[in-house]
Amino acid sequence: MKGFVGWWSMRAQAGGVFAFAASTLIAFAPALQTLDKPVTYAVSDLGPLPSRVDVNFQLAEDGTVVGCYRTDEGRTRAAVWRQKQRVDLESPPGFHEGIATGMTESGEIVGFVFDASDDRKRHAVLWRSGKPEFLDAEKSLNVDNGENTVALGASRKIVVGQSQTSDGKAEAVFWRNGVRAALGVLEKGDSSAATDVNERGNIVGYSNLVPHGKNRAFLRENGKMTELQPISGGDTAQAWALNNIGQAVGWSDASGEGLHATLWRNGKPVDLGTLGDEPSAAYDIADNGDIVGGSSVNERTYHAFLYRNGKMIDLNSLLPKDSGWTLRQAQSINNRREIVGIGSHNRERRAFLLTPQ
Repeated sequence: MKGFVGWWSMRAQAGGVFAFAASTLIAFAPALQTLDKPVTYAVSDLGPLPSRVDVNFQLAEDGTVVGCYRTDEGRTRAAVWRQKQRVDLESPPGFHEGIATGMTESGEIVGFVFDASDDRKRHAVLWRSGKPEFLDAEKSLNVDNGENTVALGASRKIVVGQSQTSDGKAEAVFWRNGVRAALGVLEKGDSSAATDVNERGNIVGYSNLVPHGKNRAFLRENGKMTELQPISGGDTAQAWALNNIGQAVGWSDASGEGLHATLWRNGKPVDLGTLGDEPSAAYDIADNGDIVGGSSVNERTYHAFLYRNGKMIDLNSLLPKDSGWTLRQAQSINNRREIVGIGSHNRERRAFLLTPQ
């Protein structure tokens, strides 16, 4: 992240995906369950985070976590955590840092790596058995001509993300079997990004519209891209994740009230509110309807939230009082109710995994 104060503003432009890897759902769902009783969480420390790089953590149904951490040398290293044990993911030659962002049904991990000569250059990769491969069958398609690509989500055999050419044009893309295809833009749009895909192959993201430059959320279903409308009175929206039921989450602006976490159910926006102040944003939704994200509590404080049964709950209130943690942003949730995200432990920026008790 560019600091917590900027976590929502980094998403204001479609081209800004290369500054931030958006949230995506990794869902291979078990039987759904509903919970009416309050739940408390045990928190596990997944390690330190880079201070000047936007990060993304994702959670699979078996509890596997993918993301990144800060090495002792200050590098950003892609990694996977299995049973809370970290395994580093190496970068291809010439790419010195990386971030893992999702996982396919067969356990392959996707993400992107940073060019060692220029951190602004990024390239989508897939780690198979821990070894990196460029997502494009011919890496010359985007490495040699100055093009950037990032992979932001995966499900089954589909990977989604964004490509950006050397002239700055950004477009939502997906990969299948090593072949990349463009998703296009909304009507009157000039750029786009795909942020998540579910098991049905439905895709969500956002597209920047011209001439006013506002982002609008989209859902691509059965090969057709349709707009997901903002909260009534708003004119900006971005979708970041969807579940296998077809519900999407992200944020949109509420007329006169700033940016609010948003749920799209049957294509209709639902204002999820805030923890006390705007902005707020939702980053993931489980098949049981649980939603996680982050919200301003006041002008200088940002907390992670869990939205359940129509109520936004500050996740910090569900931790032991002596945990030493402040949870800032919940980025992914699975159907076992485990949650991964970023926060601070004894004032150091670190990643966390929450396990329900």
